[in-house]
Amino acid sequence: MSFPSFLSLANGTPCAGFARLLARRVHGGIAFLNARWNHETIQLMLCRDKTKDFEALRDLPLGSIVRFYGTKGTTHAGYPAVFVAEAQVTWRCVRSLPDKRHCAADERRQESRTGLLVVDDPTFRFTMAASDMTTDIRLALLDEGFREFRTGVLQRFFEGGLAQPFTTVCRANGATYALSLTSELKLKRLIIAGADRVFDMAESFRNEGMDQAHSPEFTLLEAYAVGETCEGMMGLVERALCSAASSFFTWFPNAEDPDGLQAAFAAPFCRLAFHQAYDRFVDSNGFDGGALDRLVARFPEQFASGMNRFTWVMKTIEKFIVPEITLPTYLTALPAELSPLVKQNPDRPNESKRSLLVVGRVSVADLYEDEASPELIRAALEEQTRVTGRPVNDNYLDALSFGLPPTAGIGFGMNRLLMAFLPLAGLPVHIRETMPYPL
Repeated sequence: MSFPSFLSLANGTPCAGFARLLARRVHGGIAFLNARWNHETIQLMLCRDKTKDFEALRDLPLGSIVRFYGTKGTTHAGYPAVFVAEAQVTWRCVRSLPDKRHCAADERRQESRTGLLVVDDPTFRFTMAASDMTTDIRLALLDEGFREFRTGVLQRFFEGGLAQPFTTVCRANGATYALSLTSELKLKRLIIAGADRVFDMAESFRNEGMDQAHSPEFTLLEAYAVGETCEGMMGLVERALCSAASSFFTWFPNAEDPDGLQAAFAAPFCRLAFHQAYDRFVDSNGFDGGALDRLVARFPEQFASGMNRFTWVMKTIEKFIVPEITLPTYLTALPAELSPLVKQNPDRPNESKRSLLVVGRVSVADLYEDEASPELIRAALEEQTRVTGRPVNDNYLDALSFGLPPTAGIGFGMNRLLMAFLPLAGLPVHIRETMPYPL
């Protein structure tokens, strides 16, 4: 159920509901109580001669919950408030609210997450904004004709490429299953079966490192559309994110925005070809046969001769290109060798039909046109088997024998998108801040 914004209500509008008391100011026969009501922090105004049980309500411990009845008005100082006629105590708080500064300190932000959400308004509002942004993106896909599916979390075959899985043993049958990292192959099976536009927004799991931009658990949106192109999917993402960004700025209308992110989300996103970005941010000598040797000479602690091409090219993108891009930008024309399951550009075989969306110095989404050749896909999966030791997913290859129509897809890191908005909310830029209850 959605509620109108308190500020949008006209003076004289009846207001009633449950609210938690967060702060108090008393001026003689008048008390002002900051309270959280319907996801907003509002001001309750108590008057000795107009509010029933004024003294008892005025002296309630902070953190208490009341059910109030009153009307919206404007104080003498010009601030909106609910002029309370009556209130009943629903919960008399038996503990002190956490100290906001102590609770919000970087080293303690995760220790009492509920306390932080109660007392730190930016953290609470960001959590609400994240919910609205997620809804906007989901609705944008539904409006574009996509169907949402739940494809499951446990997998007999770990469909995660070279990534490391979390595994568990089922007591019922003794089988070992992996927690899902991606819904890609399951969604493609639905495409093969005849569903033209599909998506899944699911929790994903990767049993690897934890740092500012990586969590073992995160939310991944994946979508696939028959007959679409990479360029078409880029337009779809732009439309969805325009709506999502609008929701964020509804919660933070006065956010400091020195980079102009709000205006950028209302305009066409930038396009930057990989070779141009490499020349500008990595090596002005260009992306040629001697590129790795030059990187080894400049950054011996990060690069080594003979390094796998996929590894060192992705590292240059993550370390040198992405951190230079603030406004929404598609990094296009990526090298073909980075994407064995993505179609090559027939006019430029060294390039793939793939792009990365970068926002706020964070890689947010991967967009591409799928390779449909069973022979090429088998070769790629067999190479993964050679590296990981995990068996080839013959179930998926068997499904491909029915034929995969021309398809384009999106892999979208929801947490990564939210990270780009954290500075605008005045919060630490860390993936944990994008989750109500992180690990």
